[in-house]
Amino acid sequence: MQSFSTFKLTQKMGVMLIIFALLSANFVAVGTVSQKYCLFNKYVAATKNDEQWFKHTQVYNMVAFAPDDVQSFHVTVNGLWNGFFANNLSSPFAFGRYLESLFSGATYESDEEFVETQHEQGLLVPGTILTTQGHYSFQGDKLEEYACRSINDELCYWDKNAESYWMNALNDEFIDWCIQHGKKAIDAGADLIVLDEVQGSGFIPMYQWASQYINWLNAPGFSNCTTEKFRNYLADKYNSSELQQLFNIDNLSNYDLRVRIAQTMYLTYVERVAMDPLNREYFTFLEVGNFQAKKRLIQELKKYAKKT
Repeated sequence: MQSFSTFKLTQKMGVMLIIFALLSANFVAVGTVSQKYCLFNKYVAATKNDEQWFKHTQVYNMVAFAPDDVQSFHVTVNGLWNGFFANNLSSPFAFGRYLESLFSGATYESDEEFVETQHEQGLLVPGTILTTQGHYSFQGDKLEEYACRSINDELCYWDKNAESYWMNALNDEFIDWCIQHGKKAIDAGADLIVLDEVQGSGFIPMYQWASQYINWLNAPGFSNCTTEKFRNYLADKYNSSELQQLFNIDNLSNYDLRVRIAQTMYLTYVERVAMDPLNREYFTFLEVGNFQAKKRLIQELKKYAKKT
């Protein structure tokens, strides 16, 4: 609980953007709401087998409420941040399970048991995938392999107090991990999937700039994976004469892109682009790469949900 509060209440940079990947063949929510799962909110009409809950008014909260508060506020989707790390669980419902145990004293042997209990209480259940923030309780021995790196090849804290780290959305194997994590939620009966920190690599320029003011923040964006993908991006877009003319790069295959990018990382976005045109390419590469990675994640989960 302490680590979650520290992250959410003290993190001063960036705006958390949440995308709801509502699952089915039409990229909407799984299943329908039956009379068995009639919701607390009396204004929700979706109580028949042939009605889909996402077509009706729902009341969402971010952090799961206790049962009395759920009823008081007519909450129907309890805990969009269900999947934050807690209690050393590698689960897309880890934080929700932790809070529910505090509220009720119940313990859950599996994600399926947690989801079933929430359904019996008339609630829709979100599973959450952290798409930028990692933790050893989630990725285990693979965390360092999936993580972003600083210019000095160090791991980069996302939140030092929470002992969470920047994960590299441009690393295909990390996105594979996210896909498997999402499949856990679908298998357990989640009604929707929440992708948190979806900007991913798009955050990197801001964090590079901010790292000069935060002594524990190692600026991300310099892993071998990121550097080599940026090199390939430039090679696909420009020929050798264009690279020399536009960016003063004579031999791309041997050029030290990490040092070049790091030279301006303490400047603002506008200042960096004005000082070195290569930065605009770097920023675009980060944004496009992150978009493609999250698109693949959503498409794979849609495909999997359709089969189940």
